[in-house]
Amino acid sequence: MGYSDQTPDGEKRVKLIERRGLNRHNNVVDAYNIAGAEYGIGLGMHDVAQLDGNIVIERASGGEEMVPLFRESHREAREGDLIYGTDDHVLWLSGQIGRDADDFRVTTDTDKALLMAVGNEETSEEYNRSVCRRAFDLISKTCSNASIEFLDVEKPVVNA
Repeated sequence: MGYSDQTPDGEKRVKLIERRGLNRHNNVVDAYNIAGAEYGIGLGMHDVAQLDGNIVIERASGGEEMVPLFRESHREAREGDLIYGTDDHVLWLSGQIGRDADDFRVTTDTDKALLMAVGNEETSEEYNRSVCRRAFDLISKTCSNASIEFLDVEKPVVNA
């Protein structure tokens, strides 16, 4: 992330579970928390039934806003933070904090979700997909009609 004192999101998740145990929410959220902890990677999961457009991962220009999970006030991205979302909505912010957006929280009423594994230069696309497959395997144990579809990842063209 470029912050020397930053603990990676996946490591934070593992340490939190080691300290307090798994904070239970529902079978779907619990599954992605377990998979993220097993692989030591940060995951985001969002109810996307009402979203349109492409999901874009980018560095924040600064000032992008979202209300993080379980919070009431918005947080603002700093220049250089990593964010993803659509043209209209920030779904996830990773900088000094790493949080999903509360507006797209997965609940028992969710019927379409996006599970996102944001890796780094040390993780391959296949590794990131394997984390998602693990979460899906756990989800499908209690949701027999669940299905999984991987979206194509387009890497930006960098002009040299």
